[in-house]
Amino acid sequence: MMSRSVLLAFAVLFSAVYVLSSSSIYTIPVLAWSPIPSFFTSTTTLATVSSRQFDASISSLLGASNSDVAFSSDKQVEIVVLFVEQQLRTDQVSKYASAGQFSGIKALVDGAASSFVAPYAVAGEEGSLVQGAVEHAAALDGAKVVLATQEGSYMNAANVDARVALEDLASFLASSDILSNGQADLLVVSFASGAAHDAQVSEIIAAVAARTNKYAAIYTAASAPAPPAAEVVAESHMYSRFFFDDANNQTNCTGNGTTIVYDRDFFIGTMLEVYVISAILLSIVLCGLCNMWELQTPERFDPPKAGAKMVM
Repeated sequence: MMSRSVLLAFAVLFSAVYVLSSSSIYTIPVLAWSPIPSFFTSTTTLATVSSRQFDASISSLLGASNSDVAFSSDKQVEIVVLFVEQQLRTDQVSKYASAGQFSGIKALVDGAASSFVAPYAVAGEEGSLVQGAVEHAAALDGAKVVLATQEGSYMNAANVDARVALEDLASFLASSDILSNGQADLLVVSFASGAAHDAQVSEIIAAVAARTNKYAAIYTAASAPAPPAAEVVAESHMYSRFFFDDANNQTNCTGNGTTIVYDRDFFIGTMLEVYVISAILLSIVLCGLCNMWELQTPERFDPPKAGAKMVM
């Protein structure tokens, strides 16, 4: 009876760990920066950023009043530029950085007067981290929302003020008033699937910076792809070290601003599953050995008494 209870407890533990570990694997990075000193403010340290908090944060930057935000600011900008990859998982950032595919974004974050990094954001029930944020921003009074899409991008949002192809964005910015109308507007740049679009991010930020230095930029993804079955993601907690050189990866001062890195030390999902499965198998072996040790064999066998019936 006791062995069954032990096995049941381990089964419950394994199920809980599997759910938690899966959520830690499928996380999306969020990088934000601004040339305005001390632009980003936050009142709490978050292990993860939900789609609801991301939504509230974008609305807050556009002037709406929200309390449950991951990041916010008390300074006004002319434009918030939101770069959206179709899919990007937190641990993939380190791989792209190792291959030199994040050099431009890394330079923008490191050189910014104020920046914010949240390595662990999770998509909402609709499967997207940014879809709700863009739609809610389009419903705000005063703020204009412009959606620039690359060919192959499947992001769509209703009620945006303008839609433009990515290759025409430079000419659009040169003729539009969203960079000089005195109102915080939102420019959403949706990339097609593929590797990180580091060069395009740098080019668009250069075009925006040529018109105004009152901007905030955010780089993230709509969702996180499922990792290959054989892929080990044990380096995902090393993500922030590719952007900052701090020993403890908690805070890093850049210029007049402070970069807040929401990092946490935890067992990666794959390793947790290995440990739990090993513990379950070990408990099964120990329970089997204990049952074997409890077996008692009679020392002698008495012959049946005369007249006793053998029951088969």
